[in-house]
Amino acid sequence: MRKLRVVNGLLVTGSLTMHNKRAFTLVEAMVAVILCGVGVVAAMQALASLQKTNINAVHAERLLRLAANKIEEIGVTSPVTETPTDGDFSEDGAPDASYNIDVQAGSVDGTYVVTITASDAVSQQSLSTVIFDASSISTTGTGGQ
Repeated sequence: MRKLRVVNGLLVTGSLTMHNKRAFTLVEAMVAVILCGVGVVAAMQALASLQKTNINAVHAERLLRLAANKIEEIGVTSPVTETPTDGDFSEDGAPDASYNIDVQAGSVDGTYVVTITASDAVSQQSLSTVIFDASSISTTGTGGQ
């Protein structure tokens, strides 16, 4: 059963004292706003870092793809030893990217270790492979008669 009181000529139920009211104080509200602000700033920094990492990955993938195309071109078109050692990828639609090719003789006759380093203004990537060049093998010997 409820208690009824008369306050200033009005019939009131319950108590009107301050300790029974539930509300946030100004300090509690300020702390909540500050904590939310810190959380938003941290989330924005994480998103910025994620975006930067994504851009770097896209550049690296692009350079590796260009280098792989150049390696395939080297293996098909000309003898490995006659390949130009540097240039750009303007033929592949990337004039801002350049390459440097290092060719070393392999341990097996007719093989070469080819390393292509592709770079642009943002990053640099290297790709190595072994290419067999049949034109470099000497075919001396006796005939099979």
